[in-house]
Amino acid sequence: MAPPREHVVAVVAHPDDAELMCYGTLRRYRQQGAAVTVVVVTTGVNGVSLADRDRGVSLTDQERAAESAASYAGSGIDLLVLGFSDGALVPDRQLVSGIEAELVRLG
Repeated sequence: MAPPREHVVAVVAHPDDAELMCYGTLRRYRQQGAAVTVVVVTTGVNGVSLADRDRGVSLTDQERAAESAASYAGSGIDLLVLGFSDGALVPDRQLVSGIEAELVRLG
């Protein structure tokens, strides 16, 4: 019987956090045959610079998710966005349960 396939999961608060912090490591695990999933907790809609915000630039949930998805295109890395409000995370039961449910599902 073959051993279970390794599954690496990165849980981050915002779209682009994993890309900035550990993209190379995630790619290396994927290239070595592990399943890799990035779980993004928030929508990331507040992820614009203060200068851009002052000029009226804003992002939608879909735009932020699409940016992250594009960075993983063709890499074999799966992306999951939980959709919690950006800038309003509270370490409460809802947050912990949401993350825990995905970790259990990804098994």
